[in-house]
Amino acid sequence: MLNKCKVQNKRDISYGLFLVTLVAEYTVLSKRYLPAVVNFLSGLLHMAIPKSGVRLFKIIPPFKSTSSLLVLLKDYNSESFNSYSLDSRDLLNNEIEEDYKVRVLYNSLKLLQNFYSNFAELSSRIEIFNLPEKFLNKIPTTNYPKEVKELMEDFRKTLKQGKTDCKLEYVFMEAKKPKALRLYEPKIQEVYEGKKFKVQSKAKAERDKLLHKLKKETKGALREIRRDRAFLGRVKVQEKIQSDKERHEKVKRIYAEAAMQQNELKELDRKKKKKK
Repeated sequence: MLNKCKVQNKRDISYGLFLVTLVAEYTVLSKRYLPAVVNFLSGLLHMAIPKSGVRLFKIIPPFKSTSSLLVLLKDYNSESFNSYSLDSRDLLNNEIEEDYKVRVLYNSLKLLQNFYSNFAELSSRIEIFNLPEKFLNKIPTTNYPKEVKELMEDFRKTLKQGKTDCKLEYVFMEAKKPKALRLYEPKIQEVYEGKKFKVQSKAKAERDKLLHKLKKETKGALREIRRDRAFLGRVKVQEKIQSDKERHEKVKRIYAEAAMQQNELKELDRKKKKKK
């Protein structure tokens, strides 16, 4: 309702303040932040600022930047109000009186103070009240009563002190735990200069010598066997190819001889037919 309804007369303002008061009562425990509430109160402060063709301030809808319904024209500087609270009759009339403008500004500031203290736990409280503070500093205080002036000054000091006490912490990326280096067991290799000979008996040395010779001869014999197998394989392949070649030639000769005999038989048959 506060976001959609256009504020065009006294009844709209009174209904809006009534809704804001309800919200203040029902969120005092939950500390819930409703942007529409602060925006509505900021719009009322904006409407109390004198406007001109050049001096305009941006405001969030449904308020208009040229609206000046709550600009105080009468001088109440030396007067004192018995009561600043709103009356039920304000919900019925549309005409905005000068004393009504004073009461609206007073109640708006009281509600803003209430929400400011209620949002004390919010880290963004300073940013939320930047717009109300901006409009509050633009409202001329000359024609307002002493009580309203004191309230405005107290709220300004509260907002200023809140900015001083607020310390913004820089946002850092979460520090990552450094990865441990992979550790390996050192690989130690013995370095020898020249050949190393084992100290052993003559019989064992002779036996090792024979074993080494046997191993060497075995490797040589296996190598020769592999070579012989490869050679025999190649010979067998060549013999197979040669036999296949001879067989193909024999088959060709047989086919050729058979063809010749067939032709001779046909020739004899033709001759017999001619004689008959």
